[in-house]
Amino acid sequence: MLAIDAGEDPWMSAVLIMAGIINGENNRSMLGEHLLEEFSNWFKVILASNVADAENIEEIKAGSNQAAIEALSKYNPYSIRDNREFGGYIYRNSDGTFSYTSAEIGDATGIDIGPAMVRVPIAATVVGEYHTHGDYSNSEKVRVSSKMEDFWDSDNFSQNEDIPGITERARGRPYYQGYLGTPSGEFKVLNTSTGIVDTLRK
Repeated sequence: MLAIDAGEDPWMSAVLIMAGIINGENNRSMLGEHLLEEFSNWFKVILASNVADAENIEEIKAGSNQAAIEALSKYNPYSIRDNREFGGYIYRNSDGTFSYTSAEIGDATGIDIGPAMVRVPIAATVVGEYHTHGDYSNSEKVRVSSKMEDFWDSDNFSQNEDIPGITERARGRPYYQGYLGTPSGEFKVLNTSTGIVDTLRK
């Protein structure tokens, strides 16, 4: 069992627990004090960022919305043109600005945005995700000429995959939102706290 001396700096204690190097009384293993200090400073930044997120949820959502509009404005036209899904993450930088990762590219009915996480800066906080639905398609994933012929309900978040997946990734993060670019050109946002979908941009 890990043990911590109550007299230690609680930040450093947390760092030592995370690093798995406490064993008994103040054993800092072979890691240098300088490395521990650097890790502690980084850990403080991350925790402070999370506290700020909890205190400024609406402000974060507003910044996230704007970054999502920029991301979807860039990638949705390509998505419709190629009839393939595009997607990535929305994040808040350490200076309070908001950005988005470049998109991963899927097929006509699916996208794995996970690999885009490596493009989120270390000091940034992920606050949402975006993806597109390509163009209207039939059950064989072949483009069709109108919404009436669309098999996939492409203008909406998928009830079986999109909404449950985004909601699960938002667990413990009330500021986290999901964004969708549609074949109609509308952008939609999923409020993961309420489950309500709104139009972000027509």
